[in-house]
Amino acid sequence: MAQRYQREIEEILDQAGGVAPAGKATAGKQQDKPADDRVRRSSSWRVPVSLSPGRLLIVGVVTLLAGLLLPFPDGIKPFVAWLGVGLFVLSYVLFFAQPRRTVERRWRGQIMEDIAPPSQLERFWRWLTRS
Repeated sequence: MAQRYQREIEEILDQAGGVAPAGKATAGKQQDKPADDRVRRSSSWRVPVSLSPGRLLIVGVVTLLAGLLLPFPDGIKPFVAWLGVGLFVLSYVLFFAQPRRTVERRWRGQIMEDIAPPSQLERFWRWLTRS
């Protein structure tokens, strides 16, 4: 791991001599694009929220409470309440059905995880199996 940091420091120090002045490097990046592109991109329709188990749970609870507390006609009231219960159960199932994501830390495309040194048993096993 120390070699990776040393290599990164050396790369940064090597590049420091050819760095453009700070004002010129950052100035004008937003000005390069026409204003029409920025307006067109921001006005395009996008779904503002994603469907997650937490949001689905909230929608289910609100639907269940609305079905129980609001004055709907008699035929619709049980349907709305059961829809809320169904959304609640669906969110519970989706929460446990989604795989856990392990975040891999990277720096410039290389993994930054420290590799644990081998234990005494691993070193002994390697020594035995070495030919």
